[in-house]
Amino acid sequence: MTDKTLHLLKRFPGRNDTLVRLMFEDSEFYQLCQDYEDCVNALQYWSTSKEAVSKTRLDEYCTLVRELEEEILQAMKP
Repeated sequence: MTDKTLHLLKRFPGRNDTLVRLMFEDSEFYQLCQDYEDCVNALQYWSTSKEAVSKTRLDEYCTLVRELEEEILQAMKP
C-alpha cells in the first residue's frame, strides 16, 4: 500500500478491505486506483494553485475523478 491510495481509502471507507484485496490481486484495478489518486492530487493542486488555470481544466478533472470513482465502484461489485 502506498500513500497514493489514501484518498481512495478515505473516499470509500466501508470498502477498504475490498479495495486493498483487489489492489493486491488485480494489476489493472491497482492502476485504476493509481489513476484516481493522480487525478485527485491534480485537482487539489490546480484548485489551490496561484497559477492561472481555466475553469474548463478544473471541470475536466472533476469529471474524470467522478468517472474513475464509478469505474472503481463497478470493479468492486461482486
